[in-house]
Amino acid sequence: RQGGLLVNFHPSILTCLLPQLTSPRLAVRKRTIIALGHLVMSCGNMVFVDLIEHLLTELSKNDSMSTTRTTYIQCIAAISRQAGHRIGEYLEKIIPLVVKFCNVDDDELREYCIQAFESFVRRCPKEVYPHVSTIINICLKYLTYDPNYNYDDEDEDENAMDADGGDDDDQG
Repeated sequence: RQGGLLVNFHPSILTCLLPQLTSPRLAVRKRTIIALGHLVMSCGNMVFVDLIEHLLTELSKNDSMSTTRTTYIQCIAAISRQAGHRIGEYLEKIIPLVVKFCNVDDDELREYCIQAFESFVRRCPKEVYPHVSTIINICLKYLTYDPNYNYDDEDEDENAMDADGGDDDDQG
């Protein structure tokens, strides 16, 4: 609401918020993402560039920690939802990173990546257009995937049902 009045404080606000993205507490990370989403609506271009560059740098080097990867992807999606018109010029760098994380065996991370894609398509349709076919292929691939279904045990379950099925005819 009062973002324009606090322009002088935006660099210090960003400096205080960025370390909170790696907090061990989930609630702190979520609130930080919300705060950064509000900040990008009124911050100057330098603060916005610093934020995006920080997120890109961290995502580029972050290969192991699942929680921080997820947080950074969520943050980029939140920024896109709040200030999509500003993030469009960075999509050429962002989308390949998000695509890379879709291939990681982490259902939650994959879900956040798809939510980020949705935000990019809604808020930056012109800039995301060259990547739409890749996004559609990823969505189609995981649309048919149910993380609650155990695909490996399909044959074992059928054999178990056959063994139990014969007993029902004898009763009654």
